[in-house]
Amino acid sequence: MNLIVNTIFLFTALSFITFGVIGYGILFSKLFYFEKKKYFNASYYAIFGLVFLVFISYYTNLIIAHSEIFNFLLFIIGVFFYIFCNFNEKLNLTKNVFLLILIYFSFILISKNHDDFFYYHLSSTLNIVENKLQFGLGNLKLGYRHHSSIIHLMSLTYFPVINFYLVNSINFVVFIFTSLILYENIKKYLNKNNLITFFCLLFFILINIKFKRLSEYGTDLSAQLLIIILFLNLIKFFLEKKNKEENLFIIFSSLILILSIKISYVLYSFFIFVILVIYERKRLIKFILNNIKFIIFSILFLLAFLFQNFANNGCLLYPISQSCFFYDLEWTLKQNELNEMKIFLELWAKSGANPHFTVTNQIEYIKNFAWLKNWFSNYFLFKVSDYIILNFSIIILIILFFKKNIYFDKNFKNKKYLLNFFLIIIPIALIWFFKHPSLRYGGYIIFSLFIFFSFFLFFGFISTNAETLKKKLGILIILSITYFNISNIHRINKEINSQYIFKYSNFPFFSLDVNLLHKDRLRLLNSKHKIIDNYLFYLNDKNN
Repeated sequence: MNLIVNTIFLFTALSFITFGVIGYGILFSKLFYFEKKKYFNASYYAIFGLVFLVFISYYTNLIIAHSEIFNFLLFIIGVFFYIFCNFNEKLNLTKNVFLLILIYFSFILISKNHDDFFYYHLSSTLNIVENKLQFGLGNLKLGYRHHSSIIHLMSLTYFPVINFYLVNSINFVVFIFTSLILYENIKKYLNKNNLITFFCLLFFILINIKFKRLSEYGTDLSAQLLIIILFLNLIKFFLEKKNKEENLFIIFSSLILILSIKISYVLYSFFIFVILVIYERKRLIKFILNNIKFIIFSILFLLAFLFQNFANNGCLLYPISQSCFFYDLEWTLKQNELNEMKIFLELWAKSGANPHFTVTNQIEYIKNFAWLKNWFSNYFLFKVSDYIILNFSIIILIILFFKKNIYFDKNFKNKKYLLNFFLIIIPIALIWFFKHPSLRYGGYIIFSLFIFFSFFLFFGFISTNAETLKKKLGILIILSITYFNISNIHRINKEINSQYIFKYSNFPFFSLDVNLLHKDRLRLLNSKHKIIDNYLFYLNDKNN
């Protein structure tokens, strides 16, 4: 009986968070999009809502802790706003959102979280729940040096009774609404724009097959999922004559959220902005002039983001050394620590380090492709190659399934549109390969975008009977969701029957290693610190 009650409770709590996020998304669009009566669909409201909640989290944590009462009231406001708009303006979203949560509910049911969860994610989350902004956390543990807005969003899901068992709901929301956006655009552009239709189909199949395990998410995968939405709206922006400002609003909202989740994705912001300036300068200027409030919001958002980074370690964009100006303060990282960390991160990405091993002659290893042989044999052949094969397998499936509707395009019909996207992807891919060639550091989305866009470059699409095409698309979508759920149900059953330390002991909630948690909490309590103007500073007591 307890199992059933807890499962219903979890579903209800997830729904509460989801509708709260959508409510803030609706409010965000009304406040900052110049067409106040313009209504986006529910999926985009979720992204807007996450952006707004990050903003709220940044500024409220400057003065107060995100206590369970604060968080509950915050989401009550979001749910209220959703209910008000839903009934007042007849959005008709409720049924679809409940159905979406139900379809993907198996995703949230995990016994073991990812490796970084107990290393620093949970303790970082609880620290924001219990304390207002603290300075110098990067001195206590390597993981604390990296700022991600995912942690701030996780802190907002700490509610009475359920405590921290909803922290994974943020990645859940990102995944389900990425899937919904792709599905809705498949329906919308059916036989209207086959490039968009098949772009969405390819990624819908991919994420339901590859990114189905919540325990693998951390702070990395959600940002890569959002990059899919970013490029979808870039495609729509360049190919469509209508709704260009709407697309730009989604693009820039997605960009600031992606940047706040993972600072390494700042490159996307740079290259996308360059492309827009080159090809759509007038449209971009018009958007800026029409959306001054949104631009001001974005500036305030980025300032808060930079300050959060600074508070962690003294760098505005850690670990970029050019953004570190305050080496001599008591609580900031020292230059030698920063240099060591940059080397370590590169070593890790190039298979030169892991939890149990670090190469000797570290500097020599990462220079002049000395790492390439080891990376190729120990990482590429085991992980990257498998992922590349999966992407090509999906393409082959599509070609076989739609063989009457796809042809080899000798004239490269879509070339003029697609080259813009290669101008973004290729330099990012090169920087990724030379510096941090790991799939978790953006590699998944780089490979998929490059492979899928290459497919679109060489192949064209023939329109066909709408019903026939709809039927085929529906079969692939259903098969993808079925595979997603069968895989997760199999995993859940395996975890229930496992004798592993993290086996299910509190179904449907994840297992908790109390000892690890307490150990990390003690680290905070026993660390050298001082209080200045009622703000706590963890001091750096290492020699420069």
